[in-house]
Amino acid sequence: MLIVVVYLYLASITQFALDFYIGFNHIHSLLMVPDTPIPDRADLAEANVETIWIPLEALLTFNMIVGDAVLIWRIWAVYQGRILAIFLPCMLLLASFDITCTAYDGLPGGEQICPKAAMVAWALSVGTNVTCTILVGFKAWRVHVFAGADVLLTILIFRRHRKWTRELNLPGKPHRITTERILLIFVISGCIDNLLWLTQVIAYVNFTRDSPWMYVNQVLVAMGD
Repeated sequence: MLIVVVYLYLASITQFALDFYIGFNHIHSLLMVPDTPIPDRADLAEANVETIWIPLEALLTFNMIVGDAVLIWRIWAVYQGRILAIFLPCMLLLASFDITCTAYDGLPGGEQICPKAAMVAWALSVGTNVTCTILVGFKAWRVHVFAGADVLLTILIFRRHRKWTRELNLPGKPHRITTERILLIFVISGCIDNLLWLTQVIAYVNFTRDSPWMYVNQVLVAMGD
């Protein structure tokens, strides 16, 4: 897991550097090319960074798959190694990986296999994130319900006999609160990630350059990167 964390950190730095280069190139094409008409400078900027888009998209997609795998590992840990709990997320992840490896944009023959491969891979990733968040939320609910019952049982036994409580080693309230807080953090972070990830649907909608939605597209896509 440490290797994965280090990789994601380095990949984020690399992606930030590429995004910075693309942004700087856009500014340069807009302000520093007086021989080109202003309406054509956006196309010039896109042409200058065209060779970077494919590796950038490949890096983004691979990071997406690795991030989804980390979520599945979290579910596996929360459910204490139950294979059934991670079955559906694993199927979604494998489908996303298969689409990426066989039909992604830029690969030979990819457009013939699946013209909307990028959007399909994104949708499968959203499904993985939503499924994992629901599973964590369900686990948090179960911990809240059953831990509450354990606390009540502990109090009753404690009143009956202190020795029984020590022998049974039943979980007390501090442990319940800690577990619930951790799971609650997972649920909240998962919901935020899902909302941010859902905004990336705008990247797969075609807008004309004179459309006001183009500005929204630029902001949200940059947030997704």
